[in-house]
Parts: sequence; C-alpha cells; structure tokens
Amino acid sequence: MIQKGYQTKTKQAILDYFYNHSHTAVTVADLDLFFNQENTPIDRSTIYRCLDRLLKQQLVLKFTTDDGKNSFYQYVGQNSHCHEHLHLKCTQCGKIIHLDCGFMDEIVTHILTKHDFHLQCESSILFGICKDCKDSSTTIQASCTPENHQS
Repeated sequence: MIQKGYQTKTKQAILDYFYNHSHTAVTVADLDLFFNQENTPIDRSTIYRCLDRLLKQQLVLKFTTDDGKNSFYQYVGQNSHCHEHLHLKCTQCGKIIHLDCGFMDEIVTHILTKHDFHLQCESSILFGICKDCKDSSTTIQASCTPENHQS
C-alpha cells in the first residue's frame, strides 16, 4: 500500500489501483468500472478530485488525446522524470512505456539541431505495438521502420 500525506480511503484505493496497474494508462471511466465491479463504487466527481490531487503531487501523469476529448492517467511514482522523456503507448493493450534512457538526450539534441524544434516531453506519446502484443499477434498493420523513413 502506498501512502503520501493525508489519505482518505477513497484516495488510497485509487492510488493502490494505479500502483497495481502502473504500466497502463486509464480513463475515469476505467476507474469507475473497476470500482463498481469491485462493489466499492466511487462517485465520478470524487475520482476527478482525487486525480487532481494526485496530479498536483506528481504521482500520476495525465495524457490528453489530440482532439482533447479523452484523458488518460498513469501512475508514475514519486521520482518521476516524465517531463524529460517521451512515452510509448501500445495501441492494443494500452501499456505505457517510459522512454527514460540515454537515447533521449540524442533525440532531443537531434530534433533541436536538425529541425530547430524544442521538444516538450511531459505529455508526449508515440503510439505503436509493444513486444508482448506483437509476439501474440500474427497480423500487424504497416508500421514505421527505419528502412521506410529518413531523418
């Protein structure tokens, strides 16, 4: 069980959910469905208030779709550096992978020097298919490959 500061049972239940599903981004509807299925329903307005607090504490990260219609939340923990790296999201299972490696410096430098563009990584997501989904699927749509693209 994770604890940080003052906790209500509801906030702790939501935080525990995020901790146990840390590789998946979820919507408020996902949280609502989960807690209803667990026979511990939580009012959606309470979920939103709790998410606002968790965002302020930087324990979860919010991703919004380009059209602004959907928001996804993911647990990032207390030592998050999400503003410094990109995120990879599997379009099949919803898993989010933090691209938190030395290669990020190379990407940021390349984009800045070759394209004169300052990358803001905090809410940046690249979509694709994770290894687990790729291994379990025989048909994958055309994807970006190094041989198909130039820098």
